[in-house]
Amino acid sequence: MSTLNDLPAPSGEQWTIAAHGYEATVVEVGGGLRHLTHDKRDLVCGYAVEAMADAARGHVLTPWPNRIDGGRYSFDGEDYLLAHTEPGLANASHGLVQWLAWDLVERSTHRLTVGVTLHPQPGWAWTLRVEMTYSLDPDGLTVTPNVTNLSSTACPFGFGAHPYLTAGESSLDDAALTLDVATQLTVDERLIPTGRETSTHDFSGGLPLEGVSLDTCFTDIGVTDGRWRASVTSGSRTTTLWADASAYRYVQTFTGDGLPEPKNRRSGLAVEPMTCPANAFNTGEGLLTLAPGETWSAPFGITGA
Repeated sequence: MSTLNDLPAPSGEQWTIAAHGYEATVVEVGGGLRHLTHDKRDLVCGYAVEAMADAARGHVLTPWPNRIDGGRYSFDGEDYLLAHTEPGLANASHGLVQWLAWDLVERSTHRLTVGVTLHPQPGWAWTLRVEMTYSLDPDGLTVTPNVTNLSSTACPFGFGAHPYLTAGESSLDDAALTLDVATQLTVDERLIPTGRETSTHDFSGGLPLEGVSLDTCFTDIGVTDGRWRASVTSGSRTTTLWADASAYRYVQTFTGDGLPEPKNRRSGLAVEPMTCPANAFNTGEGLLTLAPGETWSAPFGITGA
């Protein structure tokens, strides 16, 4: 007879790598990052092994990040309707791979690759192979997605990731955000972009987050050495997400104020590197097209100090 200890974790198999004081755990369900520490201190606000991922923590967001208005879009003369995975706002949210079972492709002590094949389904007509490589070195975690179109026709495409950064704060009210951005997207009541404006906050010098509520997409991001960086600081600790600036031209930040469970509100700052903003399948802003056989890849990473 099975016992509770024999039951699978809600996020499936747990694959851990460790090196240079860093430790990362990647999960079977969604292929995302559940856990990341440096010298045993959390760099992401993840979730317990006995829990299901909430609020997209660590999720891989593809073939689109963020939202598609009403789940409806057109591509190459065909109309498509996706399921409303954000039913309260009647949107299709965060792609199609976050609840699929991923396979372990390869693994060593400091590096692993997981993968999944996304097949056609209602609202999505193409086959994609998605692989995520997680690698640890002295500078932290580097994540490299590789997405290949296995279909005979081109497909619309976008990519994002959804880690929640932490620097050990008990609440985001005790943290500051450093992020050099010039422009933010305005949205309607369903969080669909309506335009853009100058950023209403200046995070370039490290802005305390006390009283600051964010569910905001920024663009025109400052770049150094081909990367942009977003840092969460609390006390003497800093956690930084970097991203390839040529690929990830948008970053969504989310303080979690609207989350339904009080224990999760303002618990870690979601910093989401994205190739395109919400509703790109309809607006075309930042939208990529993958030709048959084409592979897209661009790294991002997390480091702690």
